[in-house]
Amino acid sequence: MLWFRSPTTRLVFIRSLKYFWNLNMDSQKLVIAIMLAGMSSRFGGSPKALAIVAGNKTLLDVSMTQAATCDPYRFILIVRKENEALFRGAVGRCPIPVDFAFQEFDPSRRKKPFGTTEAVCAALSLVDETERVVVINGDDLYGESSFRLLRDLWKHYEDGIIGVCPMSAVVPFDRKVNRGMVRIDGARVIGVEEWMGVERCTPGVDTALASVNLIGIGARLARAIRSDLETTRAVYYDDPARECMLTESIDRALHSDPSLRIGWFSLKERIMGITHPGDEKELRRALVR
Repeated sequence: MLWFRSPTTRLVFIRSLKYFWNLNMDSQKLVIAIMLAGMSSRFGGSPKALAIVAGNKTLLDVSMTQAATCDPYRFILIVRKENEALFRGAVGRCPIPVDFAFQEFDPSRRKKPFGTTEAVCAALSLVDETERVVVINGDDLYGESSFRLLRDLWKHYEDGIIGVCPMSAVVPFDRKVNRGMVRIDGARVIGVEEWMGVERCTPGVDTALASVNLIGIGARLARAIRSDLETTRAVYYDDPARECMLTESIDRALHSDPSLRIGWFSLKERIMGITHPGDEKELRRALVR
């Protein structure tokens, strides 16, 4: 190993490793998994993603068009089986291949699905090692630049990347909400805490970073998430108030394995979406502007 003692040789070796890592990341096919299995109870069960928001385009149309800017190999729509026909009809003309994953639950044991980790794992079951997965909310719009940023920055992090924005930008003035608070150390994510019942007056809101569920999931993180779902479901599935949330699963993964390399980036565009009835009207006005 005498040859490795030269500083120049070491530098060339390190640069070669980085080159082949980036080459491997670039060769992996990108998959966009869209979470659409929510109950939409405020909308009478009608999927929010199918609301008309721009001309004759649905929220899902606009979302998939924006996501297409990062050149995905395919989409996976995570839906409830009872809504499959609705969504198949909605994306029938999509030029990019679309597959479906199903998040189901036993209504005799639960009143709603078991959370976003369960939804993501439904999609991960359709993914192989040649693919990288980006998870997004089905009722939010992130902007085209957000997807390009994620695609370009992810190559620097082996295990995943999380899009964030200021917590104050996603906490309304008139009601309490639940948000994932991202803790960082330099360029790396070191934790994701689920904040329940957050208000604008909650201490720390003005300085915290929020996850917006625009998340790239690498192979090691995917394995950790699957394991966390199995453990949590075995203990809490019959508790109707308990869910397994993706932010919590990522946090537990980071605590179990601090070597996980998960990066973060700030969205340049304001996140928009539909949460409550009437939001679609404001979204239409915003998209026109």
